[in-house]
Amino acid sequence: MKKGNAPYIFLGLLCVIIVFVGGIRYGTKVEQANKTIHYLLSLTPTKSISRPPEAPITYTLFTHNGCRLGFTYPSTLMKTKESSSSAEFIEKGSEALLFSCEKDISLEKILDIEKSATASFIFKDKELKGYTIIPATSSSTLAFSLRNPITGRVVVFKVDHNLIPLLDSTLEFK
Repeated sequence: MKKGNAPYIFLGLLCVIIVFVGGIRYGTKVEQANKTIHYLLSLTPTKSISRPPEAPITYTLFTHNGCRLGFTYPSTLMKTKESSSSAEFIEKGSEALLFSCEKDISLEKILDIEKSATASFIFKDKELKGYTIIPATSSSTLAFSLRNPITGRVVVFKVDHNLIPLLDSTLEFK
């Protein structure tokens, strides 16, 4: 061999050795990644905690003979009080529906006017004026009064705004 080619052959041999060592290092990194992936894939997933299925909501017809009215209410409401002139229903611990037809009843007697705002809404195809009670919770309450067309007595309602459509479609005076 010529003396001038020896350094080039030596450098070429060093490059081949560097590529060989680099390939071995790269192979070990790939092998570690494969082992990690294989371990993660071999784990069986844990069963997720699922909520028990909620009971379907059913609707019940409520009739009040004292006020001579009736309406349908959902199974999520629970009747807590009933007298000859009023009834109260709660949902999740808070008042959801209350009505009263006592002799001298008015909206001012059942709610704090300072914590409410006047409201106007459509109920039974008529525009009603009432109060929106400023909520302490996330749900607002509407308070309004209706006159029973059969008896002429005033019936005052305090109703969670989510129940207004149901009450509007099912309320009947008897």
